[in-house]
Parts: sequence; C-alpha cells; structure tokens
Amino acid sequence: TGYATLITREAAKVGRRLANEGVIGRFALDFVVVRSNGKWEPYAIEINLRKGGTTHPFLTLQFLTDGTYDSETAIFTAPNGQEKFFVASDHVESPSYRTLTPDDLFDIVVRYKLHFGQTRQTGVVFHMMSALGELGRMGLTAVGNSHEEARATYDRAIAVLDEEARGEAQPATAKP
Repeated sequence: TGYATLITREAAKVGRRLANEGVIGRFALDFVVVRSNGKWEPYAIEINLRKGGTTHPFLTLQFLTDGTYDSETAIFTAPNGQEKFFVASDHVESPSYRTLTPDDLFDIVVRYKLHFGQTRQTGVVFHMMSALGELGRMGLTAVGNSHEEARATYDRAIAVLDEEARGEAQPATAKP
C-alpha cells in the first residue's frame, strides 16, 4: 500500500480537528509524499473545505461495487472480498475528442470491452461529459482488481479514444 495508510492517518487527524472546530461536510487534503531514509514522509500542503479531485472517482467506486474502504489498511474491498483499485482523471482532454459525443464514448468502450461490467466489477466509467463537444474534455475512472489492471485499463481507454477520435480505429470484428 506504500504511503496510503500514512496519508489516511494524517487526513483523519485533520478531520478530527476540523470537526472539533465545527466544520461539517467533506474536505480535500493535498499531500506531498517524499521518500526519506527508506521510508515515506507525508506533508499536508493544502486543505479545501469542499469535494476534491478524488471525491468523484471514490464515490463512483463505492456506488458501483458497494464496497468499503478500510482506513487502517488503506484497502478498498468489494462485498465479495475482492480488492478494488482505480485510476482516474477529471481532465482527460484532446482537441480531437471534440468530434465525439457522449453516445460515441459509450459505444467505443462497449465495442472494445472496456465498459464497467457489474458482474466483473471492472472497467471504465466516464463523467463530466458536458465539456466534451466544446473543450474535448471529460473525466474517466478505470476500476480494476489490482493497481496494474486499473492502470492498464485506463491507459488502454485513452489509447482507444485517441484512435477513434483521429479516425484510425480498426473496425471491430465479431467473434462467433
């Protein structure tokens, strides 16, 4: 888990302090984490009394899998016991994406079998699609059963979107 448990503990301390001061609701805490003498050292650098960039992907993961986050281990687990991981961005952007519509996005991820599937509980979910036509921007969350799977799914989704937006995609082939 690397430094995840460290920043979770530090965030909990900040949360307790904010609650003691009367703050109600979500907050976002930014950290810089450095390796010093072979161990991770977290430094909180900014606090925002609002939802942060990881709020939406985390809530998406929670909603789609009905899983829970264990703050002691920094592990998110689905009800079936499978650990879940995500890679996300709220700033996936390319001028060529302006040619795509939200319907295109859904068609693309289904065609390439990248869509989130409830049975396997892995795949890609889009958000912030309202900026697609004007700015070529959207948000994307890739869910996997490991860090590596989530990263690979995210990277593949970006590569496929790039190909499709440039018109370079190979036609999907039907398998019997």
